[in-house]
Amino acid sequence: MGLRWRSCMDKIKKMLDKFRPKITIIIIDLLLIMVSFLTASFIVNGEIMNLIINSSFLFSLTLLIVIKLITYFIFNIHCNVVRYTSIKDVEQLIFVMTLSSVVLFMLSVGSETNNLKLQFTNSLIIIDFFISCFLLFAFRVLVRFFFSLKHNYESEKNTIIIGSSDFAITARRAIEVDTNSNLKVLAYIDEVRSKIGKNIEGIPVYDITKIKFYIKANKISKIIIAKSDYNDSKYNLIDYALRNKIEISKVPEISDWINGRLSVGQIRKIKIEDLLGREPIKINTEIISQEIKQSNILVTGAAGSIGSEIVRQLIKFRAKTIILFDQAETPMFHIEMELSKNNIFPKLEFVIGDIRDKNQILKVFERFSIDYVFHAAAYKHVPLMELNPEEAVKTNVFGTKNIVEVSDKYRVKKFIMISTDKAVKPTNVMGATKRMAEMITQGSNGISSTDFIITRFGNVLGSNGSVIPYFTKQIENGGPITITHSEITRYFMTIPEACQLVLQASVNGNGGEIFVFDMGKPVKIIELAKKMIQLSGLELNKDIKIKFIGLRPGEKLYEELLNNHENTIPTFHPKIKIAKVQDFKYQVLYKSLEYLEKEIYTLDSYQIVGILKKNIPEYISNNSEFEVLDRNIKL
Repeated sequence: MGLRWRSCMDKIKKMLDKFRPKITIIIIDLLLIMVSFLTASFIVNGEIMNLIINSSFLFSLTLLIVIKLITYFIFNIHCNVVRYTSIKDVEQLIFVMTLSSVVLFMLSVGSETNNLKLQFTNSLIIIDFFISCFLLFAFRVLVRFFFSLKHNYESEKNTIIIGSSDFAITARRAIEVDTNSNLKVLAYIDEVRSKIGKNIEGIPVYDITKIKFYIKANKISKIIIAKSDYNDSKYNLIDYALRNKIEISKVPEISDWINGRLSVGQIRKIKIEDLLGREPIKINTEIISQEIKQSNILVTGAAGSIGSEIVRQLIKFRAKTIILFDQAETPMFHIEMELSKNNIFPKLEFVIGDIRDKNQILKVFERFSIDYVFHAAAYKHVPLMELNPEEAVKTNVFGTKNIVEVSDKYRVKKFIMISTDKAVKPTNVMGATKRMAEMITQGSNGISSTDFIITRFGNVLGSNGSVIPYFTKQIENGGPITITHSEITRYFMTIPEACQLVLQASVNGNGGEIFVFDMGKPVKIIELAKKMIQLSGLELNKDIKIKFIGLRPGEKLYEELLNNHENTIPTFHPKIKIAKVQDFKYQVLYKSLEYLEKEIYTLDSYQIVGILKKNIPEYISNNSEFEVLDRNIKL
C-alpha cells in the first residue's frame, strides 16, 4: 500500500513539475488582469475601496476573469513560451484581449436589457483593454530581458547576415528570440543600392563590396547566408571566409521551415553542395502536376540516390500510385521507413525485384496499370564495371531492354531513361553499356506507341559512391584524401536539381529525344577536396593531406555531355537542351543484341567488350586492359 501511494505521489509530482511553468504564467497573467481592471475602475470612478465591497463589482470582476481565461485556453496563449515571445505572440495576445473586450461590451449591452448590475461601461472596457495589453506585454518583455542577462557575452559571436530581404530579417529575429543563441547580429550585407546605408529595425545595411574591411574591423566570426541567388561577389566572400576560418551557415528555404516558422537550430552550416556556383533551377510545376497527377508510375532503381529522389519529387505532384522497384533490400527498407514515417503518401508499392528478370517485370506490369516509367536502375561504378563487363551488360543493356519491351507491350504513355555523361564518347565499359541502353531506348521510339525519352547528366553530389561521401569519410578518418589525378575535372549537380529537370523533360518530351542538362561549370576535383577540408574547419597539409593515386581503369580526366559529332538545340527550358546524336541502324543493333544475349555466358570479357565497340564506334578505352582491342581494330 505504501509503495502504491509513493508511486502515485511521484506521478503527481512529475505532472506538477511539467505544468508548473504554465500554471505560474497563468497565475501571473490573472493577477495582471485583476490589476488592470481595478486600475481602470479607479480611473473611471475616481475611487476603488467602495467598489471592492460592492457585490456587483466582485461579480463583474469574476466574470471578466472567466471570460479572459476561456479565450486564453481557446487560443492556447498559456502554451506560448514567454522567454521566446515574438511579434506573432504579441499579435495573438492583442487579438485575445480584443475578443475579450468585445464579449464584455456585448454583456454590458445585454445587462441593461435584463436589469443585470454589471460594472462594464464602454469607457471602462476601453481603458481596461489598453492597460491589460500594456501589463501583459511589459511582463513578457521583462522575462525576455531577464533571460537575456544570463547570456555569457564574452562567448558571443559577432555575426553578419548576407541579404536584407524579409527572408534575412526573419533569420535575425529568430536569432534574437532564441535566448540560448550566442550570436550577435551586427549588420546586413547586400548589393541592393536602395538599401545600402539604411537601418532595418536598428541593424545597418552595408555594401557587399566593402565587406572584407567590415569583417576585419568588427572581428566577425560567423556569416549567415539568407539569399537563394548566388553570384560571383557572394562566392568570393565565401572563399574569403573559408580562408580566414570564419564559420558560414545558410538559412533553409521557407518550404523547409518547421510549421512555417524558422528557428536558429534550422540555420545549418553550409555544405559543399551550396558552393556549386549555380542559379536555382525553376521548373513549371503546374504542367508537371497536370501531367503526373492521378497517374500510376513505376520507378526502377527506386532505392538508389536518383531513384529515391525522383520518388520524393513525384509525391509532391500527387501521382495516383508509385511503384518502387529495386533489388537492394536494405536501401529499399530505408526508403520505405522514411516515406511511411512521414505518412505523406498513401499509395506506395514497394517491390523487390531485378530488371534482369523479365518475367518478374511482366508480373509488375500485369498487376498495375502503369502510365509512366522512370528507369534509374543501373550499375554505375566505372572501375567495378571495367572488371565485370558481363554483369554491366546484363543489367545496363539487357535490363533496360527488358523494361523497354514490357513498357511497349503494355502501351506505357512515357518511358524516361536516366543516362549519364559517361555515355558520351565512352572510354569505359560502364559508359559504353549506358550508351547501348540509350540506343535501345531511342531506337524503340519509332516503332512503339510509347514515347521513349532519355535524360543525360553528369555527376550528382551526395549520390551513393560519389566523391562527396567518400571524401567526407576520409576527412573523418584524418586523411589523406585520395584523388586519382591533379587535373581530373567533373560536372556536378545536386540530386534534387537533376530530378527536377528529369520531371520537366519527361512531361515536355515527345519521344526520341536525348535531353542534356546544363551542368554549369566543370569543377576540378582537387578544388572540391580543398573546399571540403576548409568547410570541416581543418587546414590542408597540416590536418589533412591530399594524395594522388593515378587514374582508375576506364577513367578519363574530362567528362563530356556531348559527342564531338553532336550539337544541341534549345528547348522549352533554358537548362535543358536536345542532343543531336549520330544515326545508327536499329535492326543491326538488335541482331547484335540477340547474339550477345544468347551467347553472353560463353563469351569472355574481351569478346563482350568487342561487341560493344562494334556497335559504338566512338567507344575508345582509356587506362584499361581493353585498349588492345582498339589497336587491333585500327590494324
